[in-house]
Amino acid sequence: MDYFNQVISIALPNKYTKWYLSICRTAAQRSKSRKEARGKLGYTEAHHILPKSFNLGGRRDPTNLVYLNAKEHFICHRLLMKMFINPDFRAKMSYALWLMVNTRGLRISARRYAQVRESMVGRVLPEGVRLKIKAARAKQVICHSEETKEKMAASNRGQRRSEAARKNMSKPRPSICGAANPNYGQTVSEETRKKMSLGRSGGVWMTDLTTYKTQVVQQGQVLNYTQQGWVRGRIRPND
Repeated sequence: MDYFNQVISIALPNKYTKWYLSICRTAAQRSKSRKEARGKLGYTEAHHILPKSFNLGGRRDPTNLVYLNAKEHFICHRLLMKMFINPDFRAKMSYALWLMVNTRGLRISARRYAQVRESMVGRVLPEGVRLKIKAARAKQVICHSEETKEKMAASNRGQRRSEAARKNMSKPRPSICGAANPNYGQTVSEETRKKMSLGRSGGVWMTDLTTYKTQVVQQGQVLNYTQQGWVRGRIRPND
């Protein structure tokens, strides 16, 4: 399958699509494998020409992969956000860029941050994307499917663990016990306890852009704070 033509068939005929295809074609001509790309670039990241989240094929096809440096990869995902009119595709690309920024410690401007966030709000996200967002916010692992649970159960079925192994499994991890715990011996103030409690109960971190003061706000008070010049998130002066 020609994945470049596949992208052209579903993308808008704008400059962002042209730039995206140019970067991917250059990378495809530059190297045919990760090993070859590393020899030329050093650090590389694999990128699907036709995004695998679109479920249009090419998820495991090596001809759908190009190897980019970190800057090229970030630029490609910024371009992908502006290449599609399909709201499902746009939402998926917004989420992909959001994950890239938040899991890799990248720093972007406040304007770019707002564009990414606003493009995600108000859209009907695919079920899989919504589940991932919900799990990330709750800091929980996404539940396994029934099929996966059965496979896990089958792999453990019939195994017998020794008494010593069972005792070790029931003990707390030594790395987080006593003096090994980074919070050992620390006293938490009542104000901090309230903030932690509020955060667990669905509170939202907000920042006053005048003073850069941050605090957790209850969901019902977000609109009032927004009208006073506060914005969602914890923002530093140099962001």
